[in-house]
Amino acid sequence: MAATLVLAAWEPEIAPLRRLARAIDPARLALGTVGVGAVDAAIGAAAAIAAARPARVIFVGTAGAFTLYKEQTKDPILIPLFKNKFYIDELYAALIAGTQELLAVISRYIDQWFIDGLLVRGLSGAAWATGFALRFLQFGNLQGYAFLFGLGVVAAIYLLVFR
Repeated sequence: MAATLVLAAWEPEIAPLRRLARAIDPARLALGTVGVGAVDAAIGAAAAIAAARPARVIFVGTAGAFTLYKEQTKDPILIPLFKNKFYIDELYAALIAGTQELLAVISRYIDQWFIDGLLVRGLSGAAWATGFALRFLQFGNLQGYAFLFGLGVVAAIYLLVFR
């Protein structure tokens, strides 16, 4: 029979206390798990208490939180670290918000100058310039088209024979 029985819902919640329990006399401290869920926890707790018959029972982890916060309207433990939510919002503001703003500025620059400027406007400008240059070759005269065809044939023969 242990003087104090420490119960948790499942093994990961009580595992850190196992080292402490080895250093203390087993007659003074016993550890146990009761199960997850209301029915399992009630049956497990009743069985552990009946087997150990302790003077005190301490619920840790999920079971302890349920016991502590049951029917509470505000936090019964006033610890500044807990009250300020482990300063996660401040950490987020310092790391993520600043980094996000920097990445947004860099992304905007790349989008504005490289993607929109070079790729989109550059390629559309090249297509327009090609069309502008090629429109001078379309003059609607059959003799002009035949002349250009003849020039192409002469250029092809020159390249094949003399190159």
